[in-house]
Amino acid sequence: MGILSRIQRFGYSAADSRFKKFSLLFHTVSCDLSLRMVFQKEMTDWQPDIVHSHDGISLPLAAKVAEACNAKLVFDSHELETHRNPPLPWLRKMQVVHLEKKYLPKADVIFTVGHKIAGYLEKTYKIARPIVLFNSPRKKSWPILERQMTLDRSDIRDELMIRDGAFLIVHTGNVTFNRGLEQAVIGLSKAADNADFMEKYPRGIHFAMIGNRVPAVVNRIEALHRKYGENIGLHFVPPIAPNGIVDYIKTAHACISPGIPLVLSYEFGMPNKLFEAILAGRPIVAADLVEKKKLIADNQLGVSYEADNTDELAAAFLEVALNYDTYIRSPERHEALVEKFCWEAQEKKLLEAYKSL
Repeated sequence: MGILSRIQRFGYSAADSRFKKFSLLFHTVSCDLSLRMVFQKEMTDWQPDIVHSHDGISLPLAAKVAEACNAKLVFDSHELETHRNPPLPWLRKMQVVHLEKKYLPKADVIFTVGHKIAGYLEKTYKIARPIVLFNSPRKKSWPILERQMTLDRSDIRDELMIRDGAFLIVHTGNVTFNRGLEQAVIGLSKAADNADFMEKYPRGIHFAMIGNRVPAVVNRIEALHRKYGENIGLHFVPPIAPNGIVDYIKTAHACISPGIPLVLSYEFGMPNKLFEAILAGRPIVAADLVEKKKLIADNQLGVSYEADNTDELAAAFLEVALNYDTYIRSPERHEALVEKFCWEAQEKKLLEAYKSL
């Protein structure tokens, strides 16, 4: 059976109602068994030199194949699987803890997206400190799949027909639960009536959210918008191609990176939207989540605010808007930051790790 047929077979088995109750109770274990049943033999037949697990759910399979082939095992931990949003049910969390405790020490190299997560994994599982690869875009465009393309969309301000005299602040990423977007609407609404702000930006605040949308979250945001007087422009913008997002947001004044530390993975998070803003050269207004706050302060990228305090969010926004020129980087400094944080810089660390195997 070919690999595509095996993928299709895995999809059918995962959806089969006979396994539904078992999967709900023992999701991690059932996915592991299904993946191994579908893929393990064919992957082992390939006799790979390196097996790279790109997600926690595939780690046991990757470890089994690596062991059978005497291959090196690489694991990419995108977030803290045991502290993700929404929080895992107790039984599933214990399954994930068990699998990570069993398989992480077997990995020859582990990558993750931030220093706090790296430290947590090192301490919890008594492993070598994972290598940090920031979730950054490339500094130059790159080829993408045809289905990802969004043609003739290169300037968000032009697309939204926002005129001079309006302050445009953008959020990149899905409009979904627990992102702090509701707090952002409240905080920006509070800032919009500031007299000094209105004098400098007579056309007010426009807040654009770029990405896929969860209808329930959109409804909640729109309800808050009405409640707080509809004194800001609110825009829900369709997703932009991943290789075009940096250029697309360059005509915004600033980017906002909210967040609610409901789970440790969010508290330690280093989201791609942060690095998109850096490469676009836009000042950042961000929730003071642990590592994100430090990166913004250390590199003078913008202003942080207490995550669940909308008054602080309003004050942070006004600090950037009223002192805007001080937050715009010189071309030389911008280029240095791009070189430091772009994917090409992360790629060098990844390749060095592979060469060491």
